[in-house]
Formats: sequence, C-alpha cells, structure tokens
Amino acid sequence: MHRFLRVFVVLTALLPIAALGATPAGAAAGTTCKSLGGNATVTPGLPKYGSTQTVRPTITIKGAKVSGCGGAVKGATASATLKFAESANCTSLITQIAGNVKAKAKGTATITWNNHKTSKVSFSLTFGSVPNNPSVAKLAGTVTAGLFAGMKETGSVAWSLGSDECFGGAPLTSFTFSGFSPFVTK
Repeated sequence: MHRFLRVFVVLTALLPIAALGATPAGAAAGTTCKSLGGNATVTPGLPKYGSTQTVRPTITIKGAKVSGCGGAVKGATASATLKFAESANCTSLITQIAGNVKAKAKGTATITWNNHKTSKVSFSLTFGSVPNNPSVAKLAGTVTAGLFAGMKETGSVAWSLGSDECFGGAPLTSFTFSGFSPFVTK
C-alpha cells in the first residue's frame, strides 16, 4: 500500500510539469473552417475600366468572419493589410484574371480565435488563380506566430464588386468576399 501511495504521489507531482510542455490536441491538428467572409477596402481605388492611369493599392480587411471551424476553435474574426504586387487599374485587373493571368496582393493578417488566442499570418491573395473563374481568389499563407504557428493556411473566396465599381464609371474602392472553399490551417 505504501509503495502504491508513493508512486501515486510521484506521478501526481510530475503531471503538472508534463502538462506545461504539452500542445493542445486541437492546436497540433490545426483546423478547417467552413466559411470566411467580409468586406475589403481598396486604397487608392483602382481606376475605372478604360482608364490608362494605374495605382498600386492597399487592400484592408477588418472584422472578417471565420466560422464553422473544427478542433480547438469554432470561429474567429480576421483583419489584414495587403499590397498589390504591381500597379494596376480595373482594365488590367479584369483583363489579367479573365485571361487566366494571376494578380497577387501580399501582406499580413491577424486572426483572433473564439478562444481569445491569435494567429499572425503572412499571406497572399491571388486573383485569377482558378482558371476560367475570375471571381475566385486563392488564399495562401503561413502562421508566423501565435496559435497554429508554423502551419500553412489555404482556401479560396468568391469576390464581387459593387454595381458601379470598375464598369459603372467608378473606381474599385471595395469588394465583398465569401468562402468558395474551406479555410484550412494545417
């Protein structure tokens, strides 16, 4: 009986030490989320279709919703800042992606998960990355810090313009996006 008690006390004392180095099961496995959607602003706006003026805008996303996740998290909000890789206008962007030529914006994102932990992500948004589907953009990145650090993120979103932006005589200053494929962190 004393031997059992001694082993029990030793194991109980070691348990908290072992737990300090343990990774939560959900964090080790990553997560797959069913939905990612929100609004993006484009500054300065891409000049309207037919214009010869070009700009190299920044895309800003605030409060995008990530939902339907599995594992250690159930959802999140995301914010990001991306810069177009090259100068463009509505004419060049639409012509490129309609011709299956990729247009890329790169930057960083912060994802705040429902468990109050965050992930810092270095990622790109590539328009025209799905052949013959110009309204789909692919996401690809690496979690550089926080929850899921070192894991890759992938997914794709359908994006759409306002009725007067680009073709209606107004510059492209914003677009909405919603999940086209699952948002995966592995």
